[in-house]
Amino acid sequence: MHKRCGIEQSRSATRLALAIAAGALCLGSVVSADLQLDESSAAIDSNENWKNGWGVPDGFSLAIDTQGYQYPTAIAFVPDPGDGPKDPLYFVTELRGTIKVITNDRTVKTFASGFLQTEFDKEFPHGESEFGMAGLCLAPKRGYVFVTFTYQDDKNVLRNNVMRFQSTPGVFSLKPESRMAFTDTFARDESGPSHQIGPCQVHDDMLYVSVGDGFVSPLNSQNIDSLLGKIIRMELDGTPAPDNPFYEDDDTTKARNYVWAYGMRNPFSLAIVDGHVVVTENGLERDRFLEVRQGQNYLWNGSDESIATNAAYVFLDSMAGTDGLFGHRVVFPG
Repeated sequence: MHKRCGIEQSRSATRLALAIAAGALCLGSVVSADLQLDESSAAIDSNENWKNGWGVPDGFSLAIDTQGYQYPTAIAFVPDPGDGPKDPLYFVTELRGTIKVITNDRTVKTFASGFLQTEFDKEFPHGESEFGMAGLCLAPKRGYVFVTFTYQDDKNVLRNNVMRFQSTPGVFSLKPESRMAFTDTFARDESGPSHQIGPCQVHDDMLYVSVGDGFVSPLNSQNIDSLLGKIIRMELDGTPAPDNPFYEDDDTTKARNYVWAYGMRNPFSLAIVDGHVVVTENGLERDRFLEVRQGQNYLWNGSDESIATNAAYVFLDSMAGTDGLFGHRVVFPG
Protein backbone atom coordinates (compact mmCIF):
# COMPACT_ATOMS: atom_id res chain seq x y z
CA MET A 1 0.00 0.00 0.00
CA HIS A 2 1.65 3.20 -1.15
CA LYS A 3 -1.07 5.62 -2.19
CA ARG A 4 -3.47 6.94 0.36
CA CYS A 5 -7.02 8.01 1.07
CA GLY A 6 -6.75 11.73 1.84
CA ILE A 7 -8.26 13.05 5.07
CA GLU A 8 -8.55 16.65 6.11
CA GLN A 9 -10.74 18.51 8.57
CA SER A 10 -13.34 20.78 7.00
CA ARG A 11 -13.45 24.30 8.38
CA SER A 12 -15.69 25.66 5.66
CA ALA A 13 -18.77 23.46 5.79
CA THR A 14 -20.29 23.05 9.21
CA ARG A 15 -22.07 19.87 8.14
CA LEU A 16 -18.78 18.24 7.26
CA ALA A 17 -17.03 17.23 10.46
CA LEU A 18 -14.45 15.47 8.30
CA ALA A 19 -14.16 14.52 4.66
CA ILE A 20 -12.44 11.57 3.08
CA ALA A 21 -11.25 11.54 -0.51
CA ALA A 22 -11.38 7.81 -1.10
CA GLY A 23 -8.27 6.60 -2.93
CA ALA A 24 -7.47 4.12 -5.66
CA LEU A 25 -8.89 1.12 -3.83
CA CYS A 26 -11.61 3.01 -1.95
CA LEU A 27 -14.96 4.43 -2.96
CA GLY A 28 -14.24 7.03 -5.61
CA SER A 29 -16.40 9.37 -3.52
CA VAL A 30 -16.06 12.10 -0.95
CA VAL A 31 -17.67 10.87 2.25
CA SER A 32 -18.79 13.13 5.06
CA ALA A 33 -18.97 12.06 8.68
CA ASP A 34 -21.19 14.15 10.89
CA LEU A 35 -22.77 14.01 14.28
CA GLN A 36 -26.20 14.75 12.84
CA LEU A 37 -26.61 14.41 9.08
CA ASP A 38 -29.85 15.67 7.58
CA GLU A 39 -32.11 13.22 5.76
CA SER A 40 -31.49 14.66 2.28
CA SER A 41 -27.74 14.25 2.71
CA ALA A 42 -28.01 10.71 4.05
CA ALA A 43 -30.22 9.75 1.11
CA ILE A 44 -27.66 10.64 -1.58
CA ASP A 45 -26.82 6.97 -1.95
CA SER A 46 -29.74 4.59 -1.35
CA ASN A 47 -27.43 1.57 -1.34
CA GLU A 48 -25.98 1.38 2.16
CA ASN A 49 -23.63 -1.58 1.49
CA TRP A 50 -20.62 0.68 0.96
CA LYS A 51 -20.69 1.55 4.66
CA ASN A 52 -19.79 -2.01 5.66
CA GLY A 53 -16.08 -1.38 5.13
CA TRP A 54 -15.91 1.60 7.50
CA GLY A 55 -15.42 1.79 11.24
CA VAL A 56 -17.37 4.73 12.65
CA PRO A 57 -17.18 5.98 16.27
CA ASP A 58 -20.34 6.02 18.35
CA GLY A 59 -22.39 9.13 17.69
CA PHE A 60 -21.20 9.53 14.09
CA SER A 61 -22.76 8.51 10.78
CA LEU A 62 -21.67 8.51 7.14
CA ALA A 63 -23.13 9.88 3.92
CA ILE A 64 -21.77 10.40 0.42
CA ASP A 65 -21.24 14.10 -0.27
CA THR A 66 -20.07 13.89 -3.91
CA GLN A 67 -19.03 11.03 -6.13
CA GLY A 68 -17.83 10.00 -9.58
CA TYR A 69 -14.07 10.43 -9.04
CA GLN A 70 -11.34 8.32 -10.65
CA TYR A 71 -8.73 7.37 -8.04
CA PRO A 72 -9.07 10.49 -5.84
CA THR A 73 -6.02 11.07 -3.64
CA ALA A 74 -6.33 14.34 -1.69
CA ILE A 75 -8.83 16.98 -0.59
CA ALA A 76 -8.55 20.61 0.51
CA PHE A 77 -11.32 22.93 1.74
CA VAL A 78 -11.72 26.64 1.05
CA PRO A 79 -11.57 28.15 4.57
CA ASP A 80 -14.04 30.97 3.84
CA PRO A 81 -16.03 30.07 0.73
CA GLY A 82 -18.32 32.51 -1.04
CA ASP A 83 -22.07 32.46 -0.46
CA GLY A 84 -23.12 31.64 -4.02
CA PRO A 85 -24.23 28.12 -5.03
CA LYS A 86 -21.46 27.96 -7.64
CA ASP A 87 -18.68 29.26 -5.38
CA PRO A 88 -15.87 26.74 -4.69
CA LEU A 89 -16.21 24.75 -1.47
CA TYR A 90 -13.41 22.18 -1.78
CA PHE A 91 -10.89 20.71 -4.22
CA VAL A 92 -10.11 17.04 -4.94
CA THR A 93 -7.14 15.62 -6.86
CA GLU A 94 -7.32 12.46 -8.96
CA LEU A 95 -4.30 10.20 -9.32
CA ARG A 96 -3.99 10.53 -13.10
CA GLY A 97 -3.74 14.32 -13.08
CA THR A 98 -7.15 15.97 -12.84
CA ILE A 99 -8.06 18.55 -10.19
CA LYS A 100 -11.78 18.79 -9.42
CA VAL A 101 -13.48 21.74 -7.74
CA ILE A 102 -16.74 21.19 -5.83
CA THR A 103 -19.14 24.07 -5.41
CA ASN A 104 -21.52 24.91 -2.57
CA ASP A 105 -24.39 23.19 -4.40
CA ARG A 106 -22.15 20.08 -4.76
CA THR A 107 -21.58 20.44 -8.49
CA VAL A 108 -18.30 18.74 -9.45
CA LYS A 109 -16.27 20.57 -12.11
CA THR A 110 -12.79 20.11 -13.60
CA PHE A 111 -10.48 22.83 -12.32
CA ALA A 112 -7.38 21.72 -14.27
CA SER A 113 -6.17 18.68 -16.22
CA GLY A 114 -3.78 17.65 -18.97
CA PHE A 115 -0.57 18.73 -17.24
CA LEU A 116 0.32 15.22 -15.95
CA GLN A 117 0.71 12.50 -18.56
CA THR A 118 2.21 9.03 -18.18
CA GLU A 119 2.25 5.78 -20.12
CA PHE A 120 0.05 4.23 -17.38
CA ASP A 121 -2.90 6.63 -17.65
CA LYS A 122 -5.44 3.89 -18.39
CA GLU A 123 -4.08 1.23 -16.04
CA PHE A 124 -5.26 0.28 -12.57
CA PRO A 125 -2.84 1.89 -10.05
CA HIS A 126 -0.58 -0.94 -8.92
CA GLY A 127 3.14 -1.65 -9.14
CA GLU A 128 4.87 0.78 -11.49
CA SER A 129 1.60 2.44 -12.50
CA GLU A 130 0.57 3.79 -9.10
CA PHE A 131 2.32 7.15 -9.33
CA GLY A 132 0.70 10.45 -10.25
CA MET A 133 -1.04 13.20 -8.31
CA ALA A 134 -0.44 13.01 -4.56
CA GLY A 135 -0.82 16.19 -2.47
CA LEU A 136 -3.06 19.25 -2.50
CA CYS A 137 -3.01 22.42 -0.39
CA LEU A 138 -4.24 26.00 -0.60
CA ALA A 139 -2.89 29.48 0.13
CA PRO A 140 -6.21 31.34 0.49
CA LYS A 141 -4.91 34.92 0.78
CA ARG A 142 -3.02 34.51 -2.50
CA GLY A 143 -5.57 32.28 -4.23
CA TYR A 144 -2.91 29.62 -4.84
CA VAL A 145 -3.75 25.95 -5.37
CA PHE A 146 -0.66 23.73 -4.95
CA VAL A 147 -0.50 20.13 -6.13
CA THR A 148 2.33 17.61 -5.81
CA PHE A 149 2.84 14.80 -8.29
CA THR A 150 5.21 12.31 -9.88
CA TYR A 151 5.53 12.20 -13.65
CA GLN A 152 7.70 10.72 -16.42
CA ASP A 153 10.15 13.07 -18.08
CA ASP A 154 11.04 12.93 -21.79
CA LYS A 155 13.29 9.93 -21.09
CA ASN A 156 10.53 8.12 -19.11
CA VAL A 157 12.41 8.72 -15.85
CA LEU A 158 10.19 9.30 -12.82
CA ARG A 159 10.52 12.77 -11.28
CA ASN A 160 8.70 14.57 -8.47
CA ASN A 161 7.21 18.01 -8.97
CA VAL A 162 5.00 20.77 -7.54
CA MET A 163 2.66 22.96 -9.55
CA ARG A 164 1.09 26.20 -8.39
CA PHE A 165 -2.21 27.37 -9.90
CA GLN A 166 -3.31 30.98 -9.58
CA SER A 167 -6.95 31.40 -8.61
CA THR A 168 -9.08 34.19 -7.11
CA PRO A 169 -7.71 35.22 -3.69
CA GLY A 170 -10.00 34.32 -0.79
CA VAL A 171 -12.87 32.55 -2.53
CA PHE A 172 -10.90 30.82 -5.36
CA SER A 173 -12.47 30.13 -8.78
CA LEU A 174 -13.71 27.36 -11.05
CA LYS A 175 -10.73 27.71 -13.44
CA PRO A 176 -7.12 28.80 -12.82
CA GLU A 177 -5.79 32.04 -14.28
CA SER A 178 -2.26 30.69 -14.70
CA ARG A 179 0.06 27.95 -13.50
CA MET A 180 3.71 27.58 -12.53
CA ALA A 181 5.70 24.33 -12.19
CA PHE A 182 8.71 23.99 -9.86
CA THR A 183 10.33 21.45 -12.19
CA ASP A 184 13.96 22.56 -11.85
CA THR A 185 13.90 22.13 -8.07
CA PHE A 186 13.13 18.41 -8.33
CA ALA A 187 14.94 17.58 -11.58
CA ARG A 188 18.10 16.30 -9.87
CA ASP A 189 16.47 13.34 -8.10
CA GLU A 190 15.00 10.28 -9.75
CA SER A 191 11.85 9.09 -7.99
CA GLY A 192 10.49 5.53 -7.83
CA PRO A 193 7.24 3.66 -8.43
CA SER A 194 6.32 4.41 -4.81
CA HIS A 195 7.66 6.46 -1.86
CA GLN A 196 7.30 9.55 -4.01
CA ILE A 197 6.40 13.14 -3.26
CA GLY A 198 3.47 13.42 -0.86
CA PRO A 199 1.24 15.93 0.92
CA CYS A 200 1.85 19.65 1.25
CA GLN A 201 0.85 22.36 3.71
CA VAL A 202 0.99 26.16 3.64
CA HIS A 203 1.95 27.85 6.92
CA ASP A 204 3.11 31.44 7.52
CA ASP A 205 3.47 32.01 3.76
CA MET A 206 5.76 29.01 3.41
CA LEU A 207 5.10 25.78 1.52
CA TYR A 208 6.03 22.53 3.29
CA VAL A 209 6.20 19.30 1.25
CA SER A 210 6.97 15.72 2.25
CA VAL A 211 9.06 13.59 -0.12
CA GLY A 212 9.63 9.83 0.17
CA ASP A 213 12.98 8.12 -0.34
CA GLY A 214 12.15 6.94 -3.87
CA PHE A 215 12.02 3.29 -2.72
CA VAL A 216 15.64 2.94 -3.79
CA SER A 217 18.09 3.46 -0.92
CA PRO A 218 17.97 4.87 2.63
CA LEU A 219 21.19 6.70 1.73
CA ASN A 220 19.04 9.23 -0.12
CA SER A 221 17.35 10.11 3.14
CA GLN A 222 20.64 10.88 4.89
CA ASN A 223 22.02 12.98 2.04
CA ILE A 224 21.04 16.66 2.35
CA ASP A 225 22.06 17.15 -1.28
CA SER A 226 19.02 15.07 -2.26
CA LEU A 227 15.38 15.99 -1.73
CA LEU A 228 14.42 12.33 -1.23
CA GLY A 229 13.39 11.26 2.27
CA LYS A 230 12.85 14.85 3.44
CA ILE A 231 10.46 17.48 4.62
CA ILE A 232 11.24 20.47 2.42
CA ARG A 233 10.27 24.12 2.86
CA MET A 234 10.10 26.91 0.29
CA GLU A 235 8.66 30.30 -0.49
CA LEU A 236 5.29 30.29 -2.27
CA ASP A 237 7.06 31.12 -5.56
CA GLY A 238 9.18 27.97 -5.31
CA THR A 239 12.40 29.65 -4.20
CA PRO A 240 14.24 28.32 -1.11
CA ALA A 241 13.54 29.87 2.29
CA PRO A 242 16.66 31.72 3.54
CA ASP A 243 16.12 30.58 7.14
CA ASN A 244 16.11 26.88 6.25
CA PRO A 245 18.73 25.02 8.32
CA PHE A 246 21.07 24.11 5.43
CA TYR A 247 20.43 27.10 3.18
CA GLU A 248 23.47 28.40 1.26
CA ASP A 249 22.12 30.57 -1.55
CA ASP A 250 19.08 31.18 -3.76
CA ASP A 251 19.92 28.39 -6.24
CA THR A 252 16.61 26.62 -6.98
CA THR A 253 18.41 23.48 -8.20
CA LYS A 254 20.41 22.93 -4.97
CA ALA A 255 18.60 20.47 -2.68
CA ARG A 256 20.17 21.54 0.62
CA ASN A 257 18.63 24.99 0.22
CA TYR A 258 15.20 23.41 0.63
CA VAL A 259 15.78 20.71 3.27
CA TRP A 260 13.90 21.42 6.52
CA ALA A 261 14.24 17.94 8.11
CA TYR A 262 15.64 14.65 6.82
CA GLY A 263 16.19 10.93 7.46
CA MET A 264 12.72 9.70 6.44
CA ARG A 265 11.45 6.74 4.47
CA ASN A 266 7.88 7.43 3.36
CA PRO A 267 6.15 10.36 5.11
CA PHE A 268 2.52 9.82 4.08
CA SER A 269 0.85 12.51 6.15
CA LEU A 270 1.86 16.10 6.83
CA ALA A 271 -0.03 18.60 8.97
CA ILE A 272 0.84 21.79 10.82
CA VAL A 273 -0.95 22.19 14.15
CA ASP A 274 -0.40 25.35 16.21
CA GLY A 275 2.91 25.80 14.40
CA HIS A 276 4.03 22.20 15.03
CA VAL A 277 4.86 20.08 11.97
CA VAL A 278 3.50 16.55 12.45
CA VAL A 279 3.98 13.54 10.19
CA THR A 280 2.87 9.93 10.01
CA GLU A 281 5.46 7.76 8.28
CA ASN A 282 5.56 4.21 6.92
CA GLY A 283 8.43 1.91 7.85
CA LEU A 284 8.84 -1.73 6.87
CA GLU A 285 6.73 -3.50 9.50
CA ARG A 286 6.44 -0.54 11.85
CA ASP A 287 5.18 3.00 11.34
CA ARG A 288 5.73 6.16 13.36
CA PHE A 289 4.11 9.43 14.31
CA LEU A 290 6.52 12.37 14.51
CA GLU A 291 6.63 15.96 15.57
CA VAL A 292 9.18 17.07 13.00
CA ARG A 293 11.68 19.72 14.09
CA GLN A 294 13.78 21.99 11.92
CA GLY A 295 17.17 20.52 10.98
CA GLN A 296 16.49 17.19 12.73
CA ASN A 297 17.71 13.86 11.30
CA TYR A 298 15.14 11.08 11.76
CA LEU A 299 17.77 8.45 10.96
CA TRP A 300 15.99 6.09 8.56
CA ASN A 301 18.75 3.58 7.67
CA GLY A 302 16.83 0.68 6.14
CA SER A 303 15.83 -1.02 9.41
CA ASP A 304 12.58 -1.07 11.35
CA GLU A 305 14.55 -0.19 14.47
CA SER A 306 15.43 3.18 12.96
CA ILE A 307 11.74 3.98 12.52
CA ALA A 308 11.52 4.38 16.30
CA THR A 309 14.07 7.21 16.28
CA ASN A 310 12.70 10.45 17.72
CA ALA A 311 9.16 9.14 17.28
CA ALA A 312 6.29 10.44 19.39
CA TYR A 313 4.57 7.08 18.84
CA VAL A 314 5.47 3.82 17.06
CA PHE A 315 2.84 1.57 15.49
CA LEU A 316 3.95 -2.08 15.73
CA ASP A 317 2.91 -4.59 13.05
CA SER A 318 1.15 -1.77 11.24
CA MET A 319 -0.79 -2.10 8.00
CA ALA A 320 0.64 1.21 6.74
CA GLY A 321 -0.79 4.27 8.42
CA THR A 322 -1.65 6.98 5.95
CA ASP A 323 -3.21 10.36 6.66
CA GLY A 324 -3.72 12.05 10.02
CA LEU A 325 -6.81 14.00 11.02
CA PHE A 326 -6.45 16.70 13.66
CA GLY A 327 -9.90 17.69 14.79
CA HIS A 328 -8.99 18.39 18.42
CA ARG A 329 -6.32 20.42 20.08
CA VAL A 330 -2.98 18.60 20.26
CA VAL A 331 -0.74 19.34 23.26
CA PHE A 332 2.98 19.22 22.53
CA PRO A 333 5.65 19.05 25.25
CA GLY A 334 7.97 22.01 25.67
